[in-house]
Amino acid sequence: MESKILKNMALAVCFAGIAGISSINEVRSEEAFTPICENREAVIAGLASQYSEKPVSMGYTAQGTILEILASPDGSWTMIESSSDGTTCLVANGDAWRDMNNSVKTSAISDTML
Repeated sequence: MESKILKNMALAVCFAGIAGISSINEVRSEEAFTPICENREAVIAGLASQYSEKPVSMGYTAQGTILEILASPDGSWTMIESSSDGTTCLVANGDAWRDMNNSVKTSAISDTML
């Protein structure tokens, strides 16, 4: 549990640095959730360098955004949501990610769409 709290804090600091936010309190408020958002390339690069997370899954939402899961070999993971303008927001993160045997394969989403 402590490592999850530390990762959440580290992600907040990472995104705060990317977004130029000067205080963690600007990122997380107990009264209201403020999404942490930045350019997709910066988010992907930050998660790769800080946590060795790489995209492992993606899909379209009914709202027209793309949800992605980034995971590391040690099982940490982050879910991000990207809009068509390239803005990407942190949705969730956790531990113990594992791939499931997925018999449904699709090529509907390509890297060129991101």
